[in-house]
Amino acid sequence: MKAYYCVSIVLIASFFSCKPAKDTSNSVQNLLARLLIRNQLSSVINSELPSNLAVAVPRSIRKSSTTSGSVRAVDAASIINNNETGLAILQEGTATIGQILQESKRDLFLLSGVYEKAKANPGVCLPGGTASISVTQAAEDEFVLGMTRLGMSEDDAKSEVARLQQTGVLPSVGQSVPSPAVVYRDSTDPDFDKEMSFSFNDTITVAQTCPKNKIYQKSMRWKADKSLVSSSIQKTVKFFNLTLEVSASISYSSAEGKKDKTVLKTTQVSSLGNGGKTKSTAKLIMEECSTDTESNAGNCISLKYTSEEDNKGKKITNTITGKTDNEGGSVITERVDKTDNSKYKIIELYDPQGNILYLEINDLNTSDYDSYGELDDDLAAKYGYGQEASFDGAVSVTLGTSWAGGIGQGTSPYPTYNTYTEYDEFALVPTGDDPNDNEDSILGYGLYWDEDTNATNPWDDPDEMAIDYFGVADDVQKGLKVWRVVYYDEDYNYYYELLPNMTVAVAP
Repeated sequence: MKAYYCVSIVLIASFFSCKPAKDTSNSVQNLLARLLIRNQLSSVINSELPSNLAVAVPRSIRKSSTTSGSVRAVDAASIINNNETGLAILQEGTATIGQILQESKRDLFLLSGVYEKAKANPGVCLPGGTASISVTQAAEDEFVLGMTRLGMSEDDAKSEVARLQQTGVLPSVGQSVPSPAVVYRDSTDPDFDKEMSFSFNDTITVAQTCPKNKIYQKSMRWKADKSLVSSSIQKTVKFFNLTLEVSASISYSSAEGKKDKTVLKTTQVSSLGNGGKTKSTAKLIMEECSTDTESNAGNCISLKYTSEEDNKGKKITNTITGKTDNEGGSVITERVDKTDNSKYKIIELYDPQGNILYLEINDLNTSDYDSYGELDDDLAAKYGYGQEASFDGAVSVTLGTSWAGGIGQGTSPYPTYNTYTEYDEFALVPTGDDPNDNEDSILGYGLYWDEDTNATNPWDDPDEMAIDYFGVADDVQKGLKVWRVVYYDEDYNYYYELLPNMTVAVAP
């Protein structure tokens, strides 16, 4: 199966859906605290369009917070006070994802107004304004409901919708808004049936022309039964002298007898004036705790969140895994700061408001240890304290040992910027696909870092390599190739380079 990916941006929006059963209609769940919704939208969203893009995410990890640079001391209280816990990192990441999902409800609403005409003219771009969509109270109610699924109270949701209407992101009741520039086609990807590509004007009341280069801001692909949906967006946003380039991909899969699952990836490159650029990436895998969405009490999910920040080669990576619901949760965080080669493991238990109840931290370089609070045995058992998240059908992969010239080796064409012997990024791609042509084909990402700079075979130290694989075992059997991510300048421009000697197999 191809990657359940789609590229979204810091402004996508909450996808909502209604579906009594997982197999055929629009199930409604959300990304970050019940991030999407689970209500009837037939009067607002065209029934043929997907209206759900992600599983629900508990509100316990929805609270916004900021994280500081890196852990400097093994002091549990300081880690909490400085917002350096795994929970704080999750909250930072999920706040970004909340922004990414913020526009999708609006997008679906406006696409619904032109969908039938676009479907009747496959392959033809309909310019913005082909239809004029009037905003009803029912539509605004759905906007509010969507915000509540982002972990907000109803009052806060109404305030947020009002704010977004004032800033022009969301339309107001009684307003007529032009449809986007859009093209519909049967999907060329065998994993999907239908797809739409579309673009909006930066000002929602102004119609967008069809792009001359045929490159659209956003795209959406889905199976007719809504069992697999993917959406994508890429955009550059400028705020005074700050430039933010954002891309994101998100996929949602739902099938009878299986747990609903979401895979999301975001990339942001920010630059301030003429200064250097900072790149940050995040990958999030979320899966419902129950195979029956309606029985998934408290929006319970298993999750794995990986983030990396790179500021001119100074890299900080975080890997967070655990189980959480509306009432709290437990996560394990492994944090590596390449600026000083510090490495910490943090295990924590928290309540519905995001308050840390118990935390222990280990310095993996010195074996120093500290703890905070008192461990509640009942909560520890409920959330699997100290246990990593497990996913249905999860497949672990490993790279074969035919690695000459592969990961951890080779000469970078820009050695002053990237040396592969100490740090290497790669992607796992089905045989025959080229990620330079289609990044949606990527089924996994990997990272190698030579922590002790001994430049030995990466397989001699498994702690120096991490692989996030979100495909299925069949994809491995059919064949996967390893492609190195090659950054060729300090602006984080990159391409993928095939490493033909690398092999991929299911981990023993």
